[in-house]
Amino acid sequence: MRVTFLLWRGNIGGAERITVSLAGELRRAQIDASALFVCGEALLASQLALEEVPHVSLGLGRGGELLGHPLRLRRALRRLAPDVIITVAVGYLGGMARAAGFRGPIIGVEHGSLIPLVRQTRLRGAPRWLDRLSGVVTYDAEVAISQYMLDLVEQGPHARRVALIPHGIRVDPTPTPAPGSRHGGLTAGFA
Repeated sequence: MRVTFLLWRGNIGGAERITVSLAGELRRAQIDASALFVCGEALLASQLALEEVPHVSLGLGRGGELLGHPLRLRRALRRLAPDVIITVAVGYLGGMARAAGFRGPIIGVEHGSLIPLVRQTRLRGAPRWLDRLSGVVTYDAEVAISQYMLDLVEQGPHARRVALIPHGIRVDPTPTPAPGSRHGGLTAGFA
């Protein structure tokens, strides 16, 4: 099976880091995982190399430029030949993949792009809702990473199938003191 993660750009953020880790784990499980960036792979290129995840970039300056370059996407998808595409959110990216000739399943993972819409007026949030509406019909499934995100997804237009698949690890609410800890509790640092 070939899985391609379709990302806007290679900025280092939570969704992108999880995607790189997941692609690496899939490769270790003998699943052919790759990444395709609409813009550039930027800072994620070195992490993808460490995980031995092949990646391709369309080299566009902004995501909106994809509308004017559907053939670039078609060529990249033909080169990678995915059976499944996974995107970091539901939106017109799925529609563009369909327009580029991809006929396999498309899965959108909702990491949090809906959160700002909760706080915005309908007018200010309209572009994001239009993006979501334009793509939702092209997605076969949508994954929410938390119960909160699942609740947000189900409030608006969503893919035909919606599932909750948390990522990360469960943290014990009462952490055990680290061996040799001076304070007998959890010591955390932030840089």
